[in-house]
Amino acid sequence: MITHHYEVTKYNLSPSFTGEEWTGPHQIGQTFDGRQLTAEEFEATVNKYLYAVEQLAGRSRVDAVTVVGFDPEDDRDDVWAAVRDGQAVPLERAIELVRSMLRGIAVGARLELPDRFYIHVGELPPISRRILSMI
Repeated sequence: MITHHYEVTKYNLSPSFTGEEWTGPHQIGQTFDGRQLTAEEFEATVNKYLYAVEQLAGRSRVDAVTVVGFDPEDDRDDVWAAVRDGQAVPLERAIELVRSMLRGIAVGARLELPDRFYIHVGELPPISRRILSMI
């Protein structure tokens, strides 16, 4: 049974926050809260997410996960080219899949180890903000 749930987000979730924040790589070059989003800032944020995945997986003693809910018709890149729904992947490969999901590819898929660990990259409704959930 899963006993912990973590949601990792870069966004200010305070109800009083009224600023605008970026949600993906397609916004590199645009200005948010007076600052232009750079490719470097975007990659630094992605790396922080990946660090969180590695740390939480390590604490949960997870070394592999299963791809669940991946539709081969979804957007894919080279990282997802050989992936199949139901396939077990080692954690190192899962990290690259998460990196790809954070860049907007195959975001419908989940990575999980039943009853122990779960990773989903998606949007926070209704504000449409990217979030990484792990339990």
